[in-house]
Amino acid sequence: MITPRPMCRTGACVPRAPGYHSAVLRLRGAAHLSAPPRVRSAWSALMTYRRVVACLLTSLLVAVAAGPACAAPPEGADLTSAAAVDTGIPETACDEAVLMVVTGTISDPARMRSYGQAIQAAEIYPATSGYYLHIGQPIDIFEGDYPQGAFTVIAQFPCLEHARAFWYSEAYQAIIPLREGAADVLVRVYRKLEAPAFMRGRLEEARYIAFPPVDAIPRVH
Repeated sequence: MITPRPMCRTGACVPRAPGYHSAVLRLRGAAHLSAPPRVRSAWSALMTYRRVVACLLTSLLVAVAAGPACAAPPEGADLTSAAAVDTGIPETACDEAVLMVVTGTISDPARMRSYGQAIQAAEIYPATSGYYLHIGQPIDIFEGDYPQGAFTVIAQFPCLEHARAFWYSEAYQAIIPLREGAADVLVRVYRKLEAPAFMRGRLEEARYIAFPPVDAIPRVH
């Protein structure tokens, strides 16, 4: 459970209402992912100079009306010290996106619909910064026979730890019985590869730039 913390700006502290902090954590990742391309590009540089550019980026993203101007740090300054600018974004080593791939065959569509609705209602994906890349049937088949009732689900997470937090969360484990006997599934996780150099300038790739931690999510494992 996340304990609400006071939010301090320009020397004044305003107590946060219960549930405010968890709601902000849940929504922060989605808000940043929807930022303009130039903002996402700037955030890529944060991996090296996160403390230096933090004030500029924060001012741009949340439109802070007042505050000291951002200046370059003095020569020899420790950019990783606790005294550096606080971005308000959790520090994390979770920087290798992964894909959770689920394939299987459905024998009871009604129960599987209830299962999917339960996952959506539990909001486990927003809590772990995961989102669907594909759900359901193929749009074309180039080779082989596609089994009747077969399906594929692909979801992306910031890293393996977040995928594990989803799968082993108490919330998801409580939902699994809804699909028992309704489908045979195979679930595995793959590392997502970076786009090759020749694709630069050809696509706008969604990249994780900020997301809430998963430490507070209750797990069974």
